[in-house]
Amino acid sequence: MTLKQISKTVATLRFSVLCLTAMLASAARAEKPNILIIIADDLGADKVGAYGAEGAPRTPQLDRLAEDGVLFRTCWGTPLCSSARASLLTGKYPFRTGVFATLMTLRPEETILPEVLSPLGYRSGLFGKWHVSSFGEELAPNLAGFDYYSGALLAALPNYYRFRKTTNGVSEWVNRYETTDVVDDATAWIEEQGESPWLCCVAFHSPHLPLHPPPPALHQVKLRGLDPRTSPVPFYNAMVEALDTETGRLLRHLGPRADKTLVIVVGDNGTTGKVIVAPRDPSQGKGTAYETGVQVPCIVSGYGVVDPGREVQDLVHLVDVFATVTDLVGADNETGIDSVSFLPQLQNRTDEIQRRTTLYTEVKTDPYHCLAAETIQHCQQAIRNDRFKVLFDQTVPAVEYYDLANDPLERLNLNGVDLPLQMQMQFTMLRWKLHATRILPQLQSILPHAESLLMELPFALR
Repeated sequence: MTLKQISKTVATLRFSVLCLTAMLASAARAEKPNILIIIADDLGADKVGAYGAEGAPRTPQLDRLAEDGVLFRTCWGTPLCSSARASLLTGKYPFRTGVFATLMTLRPEETILPEVLSPLGYRSGLFGKWHVSSFGEELAPNLAGFDYYSGALLAALPNYYRFRKTTNGVSEWVNRYETTDVVDDATAWIEEQGESPWLCCVAFHSPHLPLHPPPPALHQVKLRGLDPRTSPVPFYNAMVEALDTETGRLLRHLGPRADKTLVIVVGDNGTTGKVIVAPRDPSQGKGTAYETGVQVPCIVSGYGVVDPGREVQDLVHLVDVFATVTDLVGADNETGIDSVSFLPQLQNRTDEIQRRTTLYTEVKTDPYHCLAAETIQHCQQAIRNDRFKVLFDQTVPAVEYYDLANDPLERLNLNGVDLPLQMQMQFTMLRWKLHATRILPQLQSILPHAESLLMELPFALR
């Protein structure tokens, strides 16, 4: 074969691949695939086997999902539960939603994902934890935009075996293991949808504290003779294993629907300090903007995923779930302004990937938390690119610099260290991006078009 013939063949193959990906995108819009989003509570990436962390619990179902799909190596959530869930549902960072910490209310006027999918004929259901707003009280999830809600509205369960469960505004006490109950309700609801397209969000409370031993059939951890107050890690691992087991049951229940269902598994924030093990620092876990506090699992499988079994190094954020889903089904994404679709990564369309240059997160940066004289908790912002990170702690105050390529556990603060000019410039640029974010809400109140102006500058947050 001549060089000219080879070139022509390569060009033909390239054109065929482009046509195939276009057909996949078109088919998604025509078929209206189902969307299953699974959210684990206080499960950092260091606690999922597929991420390779030392001492991680057994997670065979999630590991198999990664083998059959795509694992994102660097995904950020936010340091606390409420802000993470608000960001996932809206495609916006906390400074836009106003949900900076726990027990804060997502404004009723915010547009959430089920409201965007509804005009396309999607039914939506949320099962398990809500913890995003209190407006409407027991009807809050329904008023926010979900067609169906069943679960415990509380931030944390006092007892995993006895809890107050709300179903579309009606509450009752339930006496059974909550992780199992959530999956039972979700599978029953999926069955009721028939051939209609659906969005199902399964938001486990587990493995959030308290550390209650799950039913023995759901895990293999030896707990006999142990006390969670003095030996918390085995109990946490057992809860993760139970969550993994029930996730497997949920996925198996999909049956033939699995072929037309996109499955997204994420955590909301990093691991709680009580169960963080060496070499990680327990003081840098949940509630902080350090890597252990914000790095969460992100595993995607099912409909639309091409070349499964891949690990993607690109930066992704929980807010990106919003744009990815709307991109897949062909819905409008006019409100999720911080969200960047990772659908091209799922479909391995390397020429079309809009790669993030930065990840941003924050915790308790609102005036109520950061200006309270009695506060002893972190009020932090952080931003990173593919190598460098800047963390601003308003409580101290202090600015910290980290080279994550050489110091992934953030042991050495480089601020104040004599650095090469190129590294100094990287940190300076990231620091400017943080400053831009801090002043954006104030600028918008003065200049209505401040957002578009700032996004044109080199310190835009995407």
